[in-house]
Amino acid sequence: MSAISFALPPKTTVDTAGELLAAVVAPEEGARLELDASEVQSIDGAAVLAIANIAKSAATAGAPVSVQSPTSEFVDAFSDLGLFEDLMRMEFRK
Repeated sequence: MSAISFALPPKTTVDTAGELLAAVVAPEEGARLELDASEVQSIDGAAVLAIANIAKSAATAGAPVSVQSPTSEFVDAFSDLGLFEDLMRMEFRK
């Protein structure tokens, strides 16, 4: 199974969300998304919503998104927006 790797920048914004969506718009069948969230210092609501929607779609397709080394800012952003359940659809790796 192939993977699409995407490193989130320290300041993850709506522009990052657009880049991420473009990267996964037509993935190879069965491709998994691997997010490196180890550098995230801030993340805006648009990026969180994009990631949450991608994670929902991926979970439905049986290919959960994996998140490597999420920072507390990354995790807190989902909680702050009431999207903790969406965060839990993802797999976490160190």
